[in-house]
Amino acid sequence: GLLDYDERMAILLQEVQGERYRQYYFPALAGVAYSYSPIVWNTRLKRDEGFIRLVMGLGTRAVDRIAGDYPRMINLSHPQLRPESMPKDIRDYSQHFVDALDLEQNTLITLPAESVLDSNYDPLRWLISVDDGETIHQPLYIMPHMDPAQFVLTFSGLLQRSEFVPLMKTVLTRLAQEYEQPVDIEFAVSITPGHYQPNLAFHLLQC
Repeated sequence: GLLDYDERMAILLQEVQGERYRQYYFPALAGVAYSYSPIVWNTRLKRDEGFIRLVMGLGTRAVDRIAGDYPRMINLSHPQLRPESMPKDIRDYSQHFVDALDLEQNTLITLPAESVLDSNYDPLRWLISVDDGETIHQPLYIMPHMDPAQFVLTFSGLLQRSEFVPLMKTVLTRLAQEYEQPVDIEFAVSITPGHYQPNLAFHLLQC
């Protein structure tokens, strides 16, 4: 039933959101979010409060499934309840690589997370936990000479001590109300230091 003429391809240009850190350009957070969760792994989780696949850096690693690398899965009804519980599993099923733009080489690159994460990166405290060999815990302080090899991208500080979860719930609820059906979105979030909590700038990339 299609009309008998050549279809013209539409072109959509999206501005890359992020900040420069050293020679790299990437957002602190990016991901995919759903107003109605496609999966649950615990009976306490509520599908209608939303679900997120969250990464550091460009959101390509949240959109595309990549063997051996994992976004943080967050059900917004219980954001701190994760599928894994043992420290080894938390480390294994976390994000190990970061996608970014290399401004010196003018290209998209993939870097080991530990080569990007260091104590000079302002959002660090909201993104990482520390693996001390026995437990994985949030750092009390960011010290100058912390070993990046011990960092695990859990985003636990962000989920516990920032407005990220209420912000995401508000965005997803508003969009679902306007469209009058469940939505899924791609997004990025910029983080700048605040007095007690980080300042979050939300960028809606696609709905």
